[in-house]
Amino acid sequence: MNEEIFSQQLAWAKNKGLFLNEKIERKKVNGVYGMFATGNIAKDEILVSYPVQSRTPQFSDVSYPVDTANDVKNMHRAAVEYQKGKLSDYHGHFMQFESLDDFKSSSVYFLTEDELALIQSMNRLLYKSVTKFNSAVKKHIDTLLHIDPAINTDVATLIVLNYCSRAWGDVGFLPVIDLFNHSEKLGNTKEVIDQKDILLAKVDYQAGDQIWISYSVKDIYHHCIIFNYFDPNDTHYIHFGDRFTQTATSNFERQIAHHCLTKYNIASSESDGALHYQITDVDALFLEHAPSVKLVEYIKDNCFRFEEEFSAKNCSFQSFIIRMNEVLNILIGFNNVDKINLAELPDKLHRFFYMLQKEKQMLLKNLEWVSFLARSR
Repeated sequence: MNEEIFSQQLAWAKNKGLFLNEKIERKKVNGVYGMFATGNIAKDEILVSYPVQSRTPQFSDVSYPVDTANDVKNMHRAAVEYQKGKLSDYHGHFMQFESLDDFKSSSVYFLTEDELALIQSMNRLLYKSVTKFNSAVKKHIDTLLHIDPAINTDVATLIVLNYCSRAWGDVGFLPVIDLFNHSEKLGNTKEVIDQKDILLAKVDYQAGDQIWISYSVKDIYHHCIIFNYFDPNDTHYIHFGDRFTQTATSNFERQIAHHCLTKYNIASSESDGALHYQITDVDALFLEHAPSVKLVEYIKDNCFRFEEEFSAKNCSFQSFIIRMNEVLNILIGFNNVDKINLAELPDKLHRFFYMLQKEKQMLLKNLEWVSFLARSR
């Protein structure tokens, strides 16, 4: 978004009740726009706020199917309002949108078959995540067109892709607030206080400091696939459940699966005589240098090799080490970044190369942690 459009959106949003700290400016640094402090901002100062009542509301007079998600309802209202242009009371929410041309140069939704094949050669799990995202986008677009045939296909596509990369949970679009760049290390999180969406300063800022938000803990693939960028210098996470769907066929394996179902958030399904399940706890993660506490707990509840271990609900140290090595070596085996020549990749895939470099670095560090743990016993 250029400065003229930003000024127009800021004026529009202020008329709707937006507050932007007077010591914050938007500027471009090293080719990237961000929000920066122009003076000292103390911890707990309000950075920006926007009234909840000024959000784009869902339609109250549309009879949606009973299982329609809030995200879809928000997308529908946004698409209808977007097509009205400046006649919409909510058009300022959409002024910061990326265009379809922007997405065609960056989004995985527009990758060619050859580009998808390159992704698959880089990492089959990454390819699976990309195709899963593309299928979800297509499903959302088709749902919008089915709900409301008056919506233009390009508009539906534009709304869905912007919603994936810019919307706040199931809240929808919020003007100006989403112009702060993401940092897991330094980012502030959005809160609702006194019926306002608010960002509070979590640290003291000095003039010249960039002010960040946090998109919350996301798997490392999420940034590349959904947010269309990757910062190798930020803190990243690898979510176990996003990588592994486990299968239980024998009675022993099913006992282990049901044990985990009683202790963790698990998504499960039955097919072909097998129970398929994956942990959905957001903090079951491989961190930069070691697994999270939650992931360690889960592996210990899932790595039983013998009936005696399971009966005692206490896996042996050896069973834990074997499972951790197995999992990490599988993930490392999928990562082929060392075989890829960056110069031969199209520009839109460069971020995936750097992401997979970071992923492999993290996995190797976790493998070192397991080796150290094994040697220390």
